[in-house]
Amino acid sequence: MQAFLGRDPLYKIPPFQLNRNWEIGPYLLLGLGAGLLAPWFIRLLRTTEEWAGRIAAPVYVKMCVGGLIVGALAILHPEVCGNGYSR
Repeated sequence: MQAFLGRDPLYKIPPFQLNRNWEIGPYLLLGLGAGLLAPWFIRLLRTTEEWAGRIAAPVYVKMCVGGLIVGALAILHPEVCGNGYSR
């Protein structure tokens, strides 16, 4: 892979710096909240996978419908396209 992309990181991460010591508190709360919500997110993913598995249609039809849904979302919210690092 390095032969194609080179040795540099794929994404440049800007430097991060806390300006005051109290700023660590909100990040700590954000991390704890995300950790507490993570199991529910996994359950939601598994439930939607089960629901999609119950649809009696070929895989290519399901993929086309999913692509149409994401395409419709992209009209309203273009940020759903790409990986989040593009500008």
